[in-house]
Amino acid sequence: MSTNPTPTGEADEADEADETAVLAVTGFTRNPDKFTRHVGPLVDLVSHLSVVSRMRYERLPGVTYRYVPRVGHKLVELLVQFVYAAWLARRDEYDLVVSFSMVPYGLFALAVGRLSGTPVHLGVMGSDIDVHAERWYGPLTIRLFRAFDVVSVPGEVYRGRLIQMGVDEGRAVVLVNPVDVDEYEPAPTETPTEYDYIWVGRFSAEKQPLAFVRALAALDEERSFEAVMLGDGPLEAEVDAALEAAGIADRVDRPGWVDDPVEYYQSSSTFVLTSSRDALPLTLVEAMACGLPCVAPRVGAIPEVVDQTRAGRVLADADGEALAAALAALSADADGHARLAANATSIRERYSYDGARRDWQTVVRTADGGQA
Repeated sequence: MSTNPTPTGEADEADEADETAVLAVTGFTRNPDKFTRHVGPLVDLVSHLSVVSRMRYERLPGVTYRYVPRVGHKLVELLVQFVYAAWLARRDEYDLVVSFSMVPYGLFALAVGRLSGTPVHLGVMGSDIDVHAERWYGPLTIRLFRAFDVVSVPGEVYRGRLIQMGVDEGRAVVLVNPVDVDEYEPAPTETPTEYDYIWVGRFSAEKQPLAFVRALAALDEERSFEAVMLGDGPLEAEVDAALEAAGIADRVDRPGWVDDPVEYYQSSSTFVLTSSRDALPLTLVEAMACGLPCVAPRVGAIPEVVDQTRAGRVLADADGEALAAALAALSADADGHARLAANATSIRERYSYDGARRDWQTVVRTADGGQA
């Protein structure tokens, strides 16, 4: 068990959680840090955590990893993962089954829980509500939400939507996506600013990287700048072509995917987000923890965080000239920029690992029959 101190006033809850055994059915891909950040804060609160996964994480001490053999066919591996998790849940005694994202892992966890008589948690990703609950099969998705013993979401706006869908108020909880605030921190005062604007994400349609390019192209008519875009994805070629066509390719660095972007945040001035839909992107939290003001769209739980902290500008239309105008205004107002930068760091307490541990305590208590 970790020796990390328990926040004041929560000792009794932590003692109860220390007797809790948890089975996690997961499938975080691409960045192993996602698993660490989502599940890591739970490790300190439970007596045992077993993880059944196709992916290999080997990053957290005190976790028992149950890896599914890689046979080269995803559907076969997923079936094996489900059977393995169900077998473990029947063989051993667990107090909670944890999952993230409805399809397929939430469905796996729900079936495993029902077969073993174990309470089940679902960590809702934005697409579960923003996409699946809005499709023709939405009524089934909503009915499934109601079947879980506890459902966690990244912000109060999503909790409200769950309650509107009929999820019991006592079973809907907020679970933040935390960052390591010892790593993601404001740059030392002597660190030079290399980039005026930083964009981080997957080069895909919903993240709208081309919107950032259009804004920079519009901005180029007003002021000089240096920018960086971190990430990769299916729209890479289009982004590169758009940068060349706008004549700004030499002013926008493209390092590709970066597992640990903290140095880029610390050498940048303003974080820019352009997603057409997003729950609460971790990149936003990382950038704010590093003291970056942000310009972001009014989607998901983003306004909840940015408006409450007064750390940036939230736009109804984060594209083209509107985005360019917001960036130009922020860059031209040195005092305002400094004020927003100072405000941004206030996110560090709520979105730290300690903040996530407090949320996990609520998840465990709720699954055990308590109330959120």
